Amino acid sequence: MEPFTPAESAAYSNNMHRSDAEGFSAAHSVGADIHPISHSPIPPINAKGGRDVPAGWTAVYEGKVTRRWCNWLGSVHGACHAWIADNLCGFTLELLDAGPQFWGMPMRGGVTLALEMAYYDSTEIGREVRVSVRIDRMSGTNAFVTIDIDEIDEGKVVKRLASGRQLQTWRKAKL
Repeated sequence: MEPFTPAESAAYSNNMHRSDAEGFSAAHSVGADIHPISHSPIPPINAKGGRDVPAGWTAVYEGKVTRRWCNWLGSVHGACHAWIADNLCGFTLELLDAGPQFWGMPMRGGVTLALEMAYYDSTEIGREVRVSVRIDRMSGTNAFVTIDIDEIDEGKVVKRLASGRQLQTWRKAKL
């Protein structure tokens, strides 16, 4: 694993704090509570203009649960977990953008075709979390991704809060 570069961290910040975004990013700033930590080395661009992304390629994010993540009972709302999974999956795929032939503009990060979530446990405001986004398979048009959201204490996983599986698709721009 290697740390996110300053440019990658700035791209994350810009992505999560867009003024034209709706939902949690603009209204509740959940993205501001999560920070990029590290990712597997980014594969070089191959002869076809894409990347040969190995199964298990991973990006890791960490953050702290705040009130804006929670329902009126003070526990993390399931929709917040789903938002985290969807947005961090998309941003992680954007890291692998290789230009207009492979996961590039105008659909960097692709479009979600399916998002499946499983919820295991809740946590409290102030607890630290780690989000691991793992690419199980990535082609020129589809990516199958697994997302694990864990509570951590002093860098160690305490318990799994939620997991997700996501199918993203990407199509080359028709100009």
